[in-house]
Order: sequence, then C-alpha cells, then structure tokens
Amino acid sequence: MDITHAVNQSIGIISGRTKEMEYDVTGLQDVTMVHTVIPEEISVEAFQETTHLFLLSVDLVPATAKKFFDKGVQMFFNGNLESSHVNGWADVWRNGRIDLNDNDTLATLAYSSLYYIMSSLPLGPTPDFVGLSPGDLAHGEGHQDYMGHVFWDQETWMYPPILLLHSKMGEAIVQTRVRTLDAAIQTAKMRGYKGAMYPWETALSGLDVTEIPIYFLNEQHITGDISFALRQYLYMTRDIRFLNESGIELVQEIAEFWASRVFLNSSTNMYEIHDVMPPDEWHKKVNNSAFTNAVAKLSLLLPEFVGNVMNIKPDPKYKAIADKMYIPYDKQLDYHPEFDGYTKNEPVKQADVVLMGFPLMINMDESTRRNDLRIYEAVTSKGPAMTWSMFSIGNLEIGDITKASTQFTRQLLNVAKPFNVWTELDDGTGAVNFITGMGGFLQSLLFGYGGFRLRPDRIDFHGRLPPSTSSFNITGLDYLGGSIDFYFTKDTTIVRLTKAAEFTLTLKYEEKAFTLKQNEIQMFSSTKASIVPDLPLALKRNSANHVLFSSVLLIISALFCSKLYFC
Repeated sequence: MDITHAVNQSIGIISGRTKEMEYDVTGLQDVTMVHTVIPEEISVEAFQETTHLFLLSVDLVPATAKKFFDKGVQMFFNGNLESSHVNGWADVWRNGRIDLNDNDTLATLAYSSLYYIMSSLPLGPTPDFVGLSPGDLAHGEGHQDYMGHVFWDQETWMYPPILLLHSKMGEAIVQTRVRTLDAAIQTAKMRGYKGAMYPWETALSGLDVTEIPIYFLNEQHITGDISFALRQYLYMTRDIRFLNESGIELVQEIAEFWASRVFLNSSTNMYEIHDVMPPDEWHKKVNNSAFTNAVAKLSLLLPEFVGNVMNIKPDPKYKAIADKMYIPYDKQLDYHPEFDGYTKNEPVKQADVVLMGFPLMINMDESTRRNDLRIYEAVTSKGPAMTWSMFSIGNLEIGDITKASTQFTRQLLNVAKPFNVWTELDDGTGAVNFITGMGGFLQSLLFGYGGFRLRPDRIDFHGRLPPSTSSFNITGLDYLGGSIDFYFTKDTTIVRLTKAAEFTLTLKYEEKAFTLKQNEIQMFSSTKASIVPDLPLALKRNSANHVLFSSVLLIISALFCSKLYFC
C-alpha cells in the first residue's frame, strides 16, 4: 500500500491505497485510520490518577472513519464510552456463552475463545463482511497468519459454535459465501466444471487468492464444507427467507459442481472423485479421499432436504449420484482408508477421516468408528490444535472417557498465557491467535461434553462434565427462533426454554416427553436426550429419508471498532 500519515492537534490520520488490484472486479482499495496519538511516556504522581483516551477508527471510506472517531471522542467526554462498550458486550454474553465451574483455566479459555472469534464478527449479516481467517485479525511475520484469507476453517471450525450460540453471527458467516457465489460459479467455469466451485483461499473478490497453486488445484473439499455449513444452518433455523433470497441457488449450484466433478467407474458402477487433496495436506493428489467423497455426497443430498422444506422438486440426478458415491472402506480391517492406496500406519497431518464420524455424522458401525479413531490417532503425531478436539469428541462418542479427556487436554498445549492466545502448533509456531483452534476447543465442549448433534428433525444432547469441573452451563443455544439454556452436573441435567421458538419444542428422554414452556425448568438424571420440534409433515418425511440414506451409505461403503464490530 501507498501510505500517508499526518498529525494535527494530537489526531493522526493514516491513509492508504493498494498498489495493485486483487482482481479487476475489486479495483484499488482505500483505507483510512483516524487515531489519537500515543505519547512516548505518561507521568503520574504517587497516589494520583490520570485518564487518557486512545481511540482508533478504521474504514474504507475516510468520512466514515472520521465520523465514528468523532463519535467515540464525544462519548468519552459525555462519560458513556466505556459503559456503552461494557453494556454492549454484556448483551452479547447474556445471549450466548459457555460457563465452566471450579476450573478457572477452562472457564476463562471458553470465554476468551468466544471473545476472540466474536471480536472478528459483525453482530449480524452485512455485505461488508468478508469472512473469518484462521489468524483472527492478526497478520504476523512471514505470512504465518494466512494473510487474512478465508479457508475451510471458517465453516468447519469457527462457525459451528457461533451458529449454536449466536445465530445472527452464524448467518453473517453463511452470507460471506452468498456474497461470493458469482465468483465461485466463474471459478467452476474456468476449471471446466458446472455449478459453483469455491477456491481454497478467498478474500475480497471471492476469486482464488491461494499462494501455492497445488492447494487451489486439488483441495476442493471446501465446496462441500460450505454446503455442510448450509445444512447445519437450515437444521438450526429453517430460514425460509434465506432460501428464497439466495439459499436455494447456493445449494443447487454446489450440488451441480459435484455432479460435474464426479465420474462413473464402469467396472464398479460407483461414482468416484480423482485428483484431490484431502484435509490431510501431506497427501497432495489422491483419488477418492474418503472425507471429500463423503462431504460431496452430503452436498448432493442437500437439495432433497431443501426441496421438502420449500415444496419443490430437486433435480433427481443429485440423489442418484449420491446413492452410488464410492467411499473407501477396508472390510477386513473395518476402517476407512484415507484414500485409494492409503496404507495403514502412514503418517497424516491432521484430523481427516475421523471427521466423517463428526461433524459429518456418516452412519457407520461403532467398531468402524473406533478403528478410525485408533488408527489415525496413532499416525497423527503433531497436528494443529483442532485435530485433538475431533479425537476428543470421537472418543466421547464411543464411551472412552479417559482417552477423550487426554485428547481434550492436549489442545491446551497450544494456549499461551496470560491472554489465552492460541498458536497453530503446540511449540508456539504457525499462526498466532489461531481462532481455528479456538473453534475446535469450543466444539469439544459443545459437541463433545455437551454431546450436541444437529439432526434434520431434532437436536440430540448428552451432558457430561469436562475434566475437573463441577458444572457445565450453556446459555442461549439458538434453535428455530427460540433460545434454550442447559445446565449439566455429574448426575443432573436442567433444560430451560428462555425464548419461545417458531415450533413447539418437546424434551424427550427415556421414553418420556415434556413440552417445553418458556421459563419452566425441566430437570432429569443425566442421560441421552433430544429437543424435538413439531415440524410440518413434509420435514418429518425428509428426516426419515435422511436416516434411510445414512443406512444406504454404510452399505455402499462396504462395497466492531467501527459501526459494525465490537472490539
């Protein structure tokens, strides 16, 4: 950037313009920062106080940056700048947070992880929001913090806990992919495919900004990851407005991409996907990545779910392809090879196949799930932080509480005191303030120890206590326009509906059923339970189809500082 810096009466204005365009469609970009000048030293007499204001306002439009800087100064002299900040954050925490009692380390880590992620988010959908980068708002030396680019990390790691606790912020994340849909369609055309293909790294334009070509060329599962995030959003919100405005198109264009990306193996009569890079980036070009094929299959099935919600008929070819999608499975060893030709004990970079069990929730025998966890845990020696959250969730799923606790605790090696700054790797290297790892940690609380699973017709949960805690509270889980609080102790679960949902919600456990009424407490001995909405018949039909489809899969496999953000 070309940068100028001027100071007038202790107010500095830094103006910059990019020297080259990301792409022609973006043009050259301007940015302005208006700030108070920080003195080299401040002297304070003993037993005296002094108060100083240091304020920074940033915007692409100079007048806007100045406007909100002036507003901040005015609020300071009116005596309400700090209180408005405190009250604003109090509203955010009141509407969605995680509390852990008798373990200050985990309690503060849950707060700080949510804080860092939400600090990078608008309070709701806005066309100005580009997306979440793995390095938060940081940009360290040597391009270690991903240069602000948006990856699969957004949808797979940071998005799920935000969706559960702050649905409007979750919608803002979803809208980042709506904003760049046209660019994804253009990308698919340039690559010779149909539909929408999202690049591995995106920024302002939505077109490819991947620094190393092989990742853009091969790591294509990101398009499926985005579709899976849409699935989760629709399960939690049934947002008809979103579907009418852009959601249907987004779902269909992604399905169309995968339909054009697969090819039919004439000898097996199964659809395959070749020349891809799985989440395990140590294997840069493989055929039939198990995770990629699985997430592609779910992308192809999503139009059916949307069709039932909207009472429209999707193109039947998507389901037909999904029915015959090949996913590698070793019958003798009862596990999923990472890709065709993968040999057991071959080292992998990070969580990959285990993601099929969660978050994808591909139906499989418990023995297969257990073997996937054991085999890949043994060969994943130094993965990034979020890897261990997925192993922890998986071990809780199969009932291995001890191993789950070990993997859960392993994440904490990536946290640096005193501000709970995460690093990508446990030796302090990689991206700094790695909110991808924070997202994984929050997921290990919500989906691991909380046991939450998002289903097309319900939410399942099974509250258990994280290590060295006496109780575990989840405040403000957003579901179908309503809000629910959960309180878990070793032996007891309490559920309280704090805001009515769009549908009647029923709590079910141990063959019992109770209608949730606003501000009424339901308490029971801790066990597996569900929140079931009274959905329209068409959606119930779709849910049954989803369960059937999952079974078929198993069989086939055998064969703010500005106007928008808080700071």
